Amino acid sequence: QKLRFSPVQKETVAMYLREKRLLDGKAADVIAASSRGSIGKAVEMMDEAYLTFKNEVIEKIAGWDGSRDPLAFLSFADEFGNEKKALSERLEILKSWYRDMLVFKETGETAALIHQDILSTTKSRAEKLDGSDILRGISIIEQAGGALDRNANKQLTLETMMFKLLGMTVGHRRTLQ
Repeated sequence: QKLRFSPVQKETVAMYLREKRLLDGKAADVIAASSRGSIGKAVEMMDEAYLTFKNEVIEKIAGWDGSRDPLAFLSFADEFGNEKKALSERLEILKSWYRDMLVFKETGETAALIHQDILSTTKSRAEKLDGSDILRGISIIEQAGGALDRNANKQLTLETMMFKLLGMTVGHRRTLQ
């Protein structure tokens, strides 16, 4: 017999993280929003590396304006790690950030955004992209995840994904399809 459970509300997950795991308020809120209603996933994400990775990767992509050498991003794949589960989770971070950009771009609202700790970065990047570019970014990340699930070359897949994502920057609109 299957029992289906609904996701726990993010406020409840955040409260659990603050009270039982003694996590500070802002970090608890960010992790709760990213956990998609799973306390178990939230506990796994409490690792300091999750927030550090999230902020570094998003800042790196958001900060690229087309003036720097894109070859500097070749080392990006190394930051994702080698374990399949970690790769998948880190691609989910990117996908959820692109989701946030799309929500902000289409609604102008910030209440429903997952990454509340980087609102200014999300807003500024969303303003530089069209809604179709953001959707294409989500698709590029999903394609990379699918390729990795099929045991594609990790380094090549992640580098290609990065070049495609960076290629969507305003003023640097080479579509690398």
